[in-house]
Amino acid sequence: MTDGLPAYKHIGKTQVHLAVNRSARVFARTDAATGHRVYVNRVE
Repeated sequence: MTDGLPAYKHIGKTQVHLAVNRSARVFARTDAATGHRVYVNRVE
């Protein structure tokens, strides 16, 4: 997941939910804890 929308908070209870801070103009990052690359899905 790439959106920090509060509606997505419940997802983290059953699977990993990672987000980028689009309001800070961050569109991709590597999560320090998991090493996963998190990015914005430009197809939307």
